[in-house]
Amino acid sequence: MLSLPDDMPEAARLDGAGEFTVRWRIVLPQTKPAAVTLTLLTFVNAWNEYIWALLVSTANPRLMTLPVGIQMLQSDLDPDRMVPVMMAGLVLSVLPVLLLFLLLQKHYLRGVLLSGLK
Repeated sequence: MLSLPDDMPEAARLDGAGEFTVRWRIVLPQTKPAAVTLTLLTFVNAWNEYIWALLVSTANPRLMTLPVGIQMLQSDLDPDRMVPVMMAGLVLSVLPVLLLFLLLQKHYLRGVLLSGLK
């Protein structure tokens, strides 16, 4: 938000817009692609967290996250059945991140298109 030029908010203030209106209608739409990117990266980081989830879920196996559960499958299955089951688990672990990306894709494209404009 600090890198945004002051021209548009200043013009809105000269037209009589209040501070809330300037932030809500001018600044926030311009920073939406960056906020969406930050949201997605934070979600992916929390989704793929392994060490913290392993430490917390040792007391109750029902609380295991998907990455910890997939790793636990490696020790529970025989080698012949291990690879297909682990691959299915990995596909399931990627689906929420892929779905979130596809839902927010229009914001990424808008950010890319607007970043080239002066």
